[in-house]
Amino acid sequence: MTLTKKVSNLLNVNSKKIMTKEEIIKENIDEFLQSTKRKNMILGQKYYENHNYIVNKKRNVIGENGAEFEDPRLSNTKLSHSFLRKITDQKIQYLFGKPIAVNTENKVYSDILENFFNRSFQRDLKNLAKESVNKGIAFLQIYFLDGKLKFQKIPSQEIIPVWQDAHHTTLESVIRIYDEIVFNGKKKELVRKIKWYTTDGIENFIYSDNKVEVDSECPFETHFTVDGQGFNFEKIPFVYFKYNEEEIPLIHYVKPLIDDYDLLTSEDSDNILDQPNSLMVLTNYDGQNLGEFRQNLSRYKAVKVSDGGGIDIKSANINTENINQHLALTRRDIYELGRGVDTQSDKVGKATGVALKFLYADLDLDCGGIETEFQSSFTYLLYFINTYISMTSGKSFKDEWVEFIFNRHMIINESEAIIDCKNSVGLIDEDTIKTNHPWVGYLGNESKNQSL
Repeated sequence: MTLTKKVSNLLNVNSKKIMTKEEIIKENIDEFLQSTKRKNMILGQKYYENHNYIVNKKRNVIGENGAEFEDPRLSNTKLSHSFLRKITDQKIQYLFGKPIAVNTENKVYSDILENFFNRSFQRDLKNLAKESVNKGIAFLQIYFLDGKLKFQKIPSQEIIPVWQDAHHTTLESVIRIYDEIVFNGKKKELVRKIKWYTTDGIENFIYSDNKVEVDSECPFETHFTVDGQGFNFEKIPFVYFKYNEEEIPLIHYVKPLIDDYDLLTSEDSDNILDQPNSLMVLTNYDGQNLGEFRQNLSRYKAVKVSDGGGIDIKSANINTENINQHLALTRRDIYELGRGVDTQSDKVGKATGVALKFLYADLDLDCGGIETEFQSSFTYLLYFINTYISMTSGKSFKDEWVEFIFNRHMIINESEAIIDCKNSVGLIDEDTIKTNHPWVGYLGNESKNQSL
């Protein structure tokens, strides 16, 4: 049962034991805030910003009573590797590095759509794609400003989608929870606000003291206003963009591997830095205690010993070969499961033709899935654009055919591409040959391919 129907049914039942609308919304919010799905969204953003788990690393020792405590005298290297950022950016640049093309047979409609899918939208689209990879799903809010249709990306961790179907294809309603700074006199306060979007409009609430209450200052509003009159779309004014059908973020697949890589490199660094502080065996030490010994060794680079005394340093050799082998395998698995391309691999520089395409096969496969999800989202977005056009011009284009073309940013072998173009003369038209030639501008003003 969907949330709107659930609320309606419960409110229509004459019983003091039923939950109020506010209580039902609170239950959904509390469940979402504690969910693994939201935690992964926040985790994906942190790892993209290179705030990996390794930053919490501590080096503990055993005390006299057997309890562990952190020893600040030990090296505590925290090497955080931004694998997630690199693989995510690869996907975004590969699929959205070049502007998407919007084709339609109606010239008037085509000119109108160009005003919507402009450079600003292309930038927003790349940010939406990055959000969807890092968090599993991204949301674009539709709103009006000064009588014009506008788009705005909303952080996914603020959105609770309520779906009409089990396959998560149609939004039944949307709950947004966010924090806003307000002034109470001269004092700044943080207020947690809630907006519940349905086809009937937007209901506003405040989350305070562990309960949800109606926002008395603005309890209700419509989706948009035109000349002071409120209107609602027939659909929820949000467009979702999924990374995959399951809405699982990239971090889910690679986090254990990244953590392992960070930990091993950090511990390896600690072992190297701590070599001067290896185990020391003292014989006939001419001093009071070990603290004095460490101080003398640090300050004077020498210690006093009695007759026949000395220092024997016991240190284990670091097996760098095994470490490097393990790191190489972990790095390979990160790019394998993350479906990216390790540009430091020797295979990239030596690959040509089919071999180069094979190296990009996993990246191309993952981006193909993203494209499929985004194509569906663009179709949904067209509803709001067509509604706006109809309202402002009286023209209807809802039955017009529209095609969205993704121009992937594939690395090519420049020499082979030139030879292929030369061999194609007389077989295909000159414009097609020029378009695929690496030295000819893409669509007149942009590079068609990035060359090795």
